[in-house]
Amino acid sequence: MFTGLAKEKFEEWYISMYHENRIIKKIEVLSLSKFYKLPIEFQWGIIEDFADSLGYEISVGRYFDLDLGTHDNRWDFDVDGHDSNELLKTRQEARTEAIKKLNELINERI
Repeated sequence: MFTGLAKEKFEEWYISMYHENRIIKKIEVLSLSKFYKLPIEFQWGIIEDFADSLGYEISVGRYFDLDLGTHDNRWDFDVDGHDSNELLKTRQEARTEAIKKLNELINERI
């Protein structure tokens, strides 16, 4: 998922948000090792919150064909104005590529 400084930032944020935050102390918190074992579909919401905390907007959606005026069965992503270079077959592929782009942007910025 994340590498380099992006991984360090994510883990610091995750621990401060879900282990040290008194507001959500009533819920059971997953350790990082358990979090990493979850399918990416389960991790996605937390990754979106992490991106928000750094000022990045990350989104995945069906491609909208302007010529036809409809969505088709392909997926794309956008991370702070950096969108997919190619259309993807599934939402999961788009999420995975969006996370890779977020990782790249964070590591470039730090």
